[in-house]
Amino acid sequence: MASEHLIRVARIQSEPLAEMWAELLRQEGINPLLKSEGPGAGALATGAPLEYSIWVLASDADRARQVLEPLQSADASPDDETETRPF
Repeated sequence: MASEHLIRVARIQSEPLAEMWAELLRQEGINPLLKSEGPGAGALATGAPLEYSIWVLASDADRARQVLEPLQSADASPDDETETRPF
């Protein structure tokens, strides 16, 4: 059985918002992976929010983008470049 790659479908500027978006995907039957794109809480001793990304299986990527499209705002950006990782 071949492994399926993960595709990043969104980048979001806050963890709570990323969690909300991930829950919407779960409600649609898509299992997302949230990944912090920063060094970790407190690493820089700043209050700056860390960016989070949402990853899904390649077979779910188009549907996930459709679910998230209405939510796109200044707080998040769709991925114009397609980045994949093996699952």
